[in-house]
Amino acid sequence: MILFANDWLTQAAKPDFTTRNTSWLDYAGLLDKMGVKNCLFHLAIHDQGLIGIDPHRTDLPTDIRTRIALECAINPWYTAREVFRVPAGSGAEAEPIRANRAFISAYWLFFNHITNIIIQPRQTGKSFVADCIKVELMNFRAKDTLLNLFTKDEGLRKENIDKIKAIFDALPPYLDLRNKTDSNNSEYITVNALGNKLYTHLPRSDPRNAEKVGRGFTSPVHFYDELPFQSWCSISYPASLAAMSNAIDRAKRANSDYGVLITTTAGKKDDRDGKFVYNKLCSTACIWNEALYDLPDQPTLEATIIKNTTDGTPTVYSVFNHRQLGYTDAWLRERIANSKGTPDEAARDFLCKWTSGTGTSPFTPKQADSIRAGEAEVKYLQITDIGYILRWYVEEQNLASYMASNKFVLGLDTSEATGGDDIGFYLINTSTARVVCSAKINETNIITFSQWLADFLCQYTNVTLIPERRSTGGTIIDYLLRILPTKNEDPFTRIFNLVVHDADLDSERYNEIRQGSRRNPDTLIRYRKLFGYSTSGAGQTSRSKLYSDTLFLILRKLDGRFEDSDVINQLLGLEYRNGRIDHGTEGHDDMVVAMLLAYWLVLFGKQLNHYGLNGSHLFNELEDFSNLSKADLVRNREQALFRDQLKQLSEVYKQERDPYKLTRIETQMRLIERKLVLESNELLTVDSLLTKLKEEKHKESVSRHRQPIRPSRLIGGGVYTGNTTSSYDYFNR
Repeated sequence: MILFANDWLTQAAKPDFTTRNTSWLDYAGLLDKMGVKNCLFHLAIHDQGLIGIDPHRTDLPTDIRTRIALECAINPWYTAREVFRVPAGSGAEAEPIRANRAFISAYWLFFNHITNIIIQPRQTGKSFVADCIKVELMNFRAKDTLLNLFTKDEGLRKENIDKIKAIFDALPPYLDLRNKTDSNNSEYITVNALGNKLYTHLPRSDPRNAEKVGRGFTSPVHFYDELPFQSWCSISYPASLAAMSNAIDRAKRANSDYGVLITTTAGKKDDRDGKFVYNKLCSTACIWNEALYDLPDQPTLEATIIKNTTDGTPTVYSVFNHRQLGYTDAWLRERIANSKGTPDEAARDFLCKWTSGTGTSPFTPKQADSIRAGEAEVKYLQITDIGYILRWYVEEQNLASYMASNKFVLGLDTSEATGGDDIGFYLINTSTARVVCSAKINETNIITFSQWLADFLCQYTNVTLIPERRSTGGTIIDYLLRILPTKNEDPFTRIFNLVVHDADLDSERYNEIRQGSRRNPDTLIRYRKLFGYSTSGAGQTSRSKLYSDTLFLILRKLDGRFEDSDVINQLLGLEYRNGRIDHGTEGHDDMVVAMLLAYWLVLFGKQLNHYGLNGSHLFNELEDFSNLSKADLVRNREQALFRDQLKQLSEVYKQERDPYKLTRIETQMRLIERKLVLESNELLTVDSLLTKLKEEKHKESVSRHRQPIRPSRLIGGGVYTGNTTSSYDYFNR
């Protein structure tokens, strides 16, 4: 079966560009537009003599029928593209399967043995792809194999069986291997000619029996339909996976198919069963993107997915909205109107949104709706050489120039990265406040990650890093402090640190690090514990500061448009617990913390000019999210410039001692004050600012005159070669 680009070199197959099922050609064109190089795999045909032959013709000779049956057995793409038909309603003819992003990716992942969770709107064929795979296995590829289907209730079980039978019935009669000995009931299907069986299972109402139903059937292939709505799935699902492990080992030895496919609509995050599926399966999985098609082989695919999951299992979470599946907004509006459901039901059934209804969410319903609606499409999925998946919200062709011409802050939530929490990676543009790149990284060596991060910072020199200093954060920071100077990068200008942030509290320390190459070589060692944002304890750099001030301030500024799917999912999973905002007991907030760190630095960070972050540029394009007029935009940017000028003059005033120059600075500050338009509740005046600056200068002067000269501060054995005219000035700078 053709799955990867390299497979064309080892298998006698060619793409069929003459297929009458033109939707499959259209899909190849879509992949090409998306930048996917491996864009023809689903057009594969091994027996080129079958090109142009309709397998549904009734006058085909026996040898052609045999060759078609063989092609179906070795090439599921051919079966789905040319043979299978979508069962039609009464009086209508069955139609060929239309290729779309959900159908093709589900096939590709299943035959690569990757567990796949598919979320898509109702009435878009979410379970049809699973039914096609079942028939492909039972009728063409498998032998002496048991397939298991777990579904939520008796009605859905019968519906599933009926749909599978309909796909069988739509086959050309010579390809349908069922006979009179095969079952014809609502609970299981057999193809005795090949020794294959499909059993269906219903959930149980108590934990003990739920475990029994999970462990009761060993099989290398499991299908789950509407898993979030299956009672006690938190018990039955893990039990069923444990039961299938031996069967998978046998399938591997026999080089036969195995895998897990979950098809469902979104559920409720706060009920028992929905919480399990959302927290343990969806939130921990690698997010689907078509860029995975371009990986070289199955082992690389599996390793890449594992590195980008939380629990270390090769699982992909695929969410497709109506537009991605080829349906219009009008279609969606009609379906929602006809469903007569509640807003929450509509969000789950048609918008692919997980909902909460416990009242513990920190967000109002309106805020939650804004957050859900803000999701944006990833524009470029970069898979690094070591398997990290970076989701860029900038087109690949524009990436280099974009990163060179803007300023960025990178929030990093650290973890052990060994199968629990992820390392959260969140990059924002300091002018637009919009996400530029995100990633969640797991199953990695911390030193390997630190080396990669150092290379990232050296590649993109306009990025300022703010890492969380807990867990492995200290190790990552220590490595960066060691490696960045060897690459001519000053950690004090590239990584958030309290030496810079608290310069107004300890100007001597700050002045020391500003000496650059002239400073004492042990400076980084002495101040290493001052790098990063410590979320433990209280104070200006605390977890509560992120979740109280930063979260709701940026929520208001962005109008809920957080864009990144991982951040959105984790935000909507937050709840009030033990008097504070936190993730659910089985949830995660690593991406949220990474995001909040980035925004906190822009909103509350001090001495940002030291990192190369110009205050006049910070969030100055944020108004693009609003409906402000061009005149308002210009006015707001002017105000930002005035405030930045006032800030710069304040810094100069603090360092200046010449009375004449101080008077000139005061005059300049008062001229700017006349142009400022104060926001509501803002009490900024130059008089109050000058009073504060003078108090600080007085305290500094007193401290300076009281401080003894310390020989340890001498550079190069006591020889100072700077440009100051007095040794007193040097020792007291």
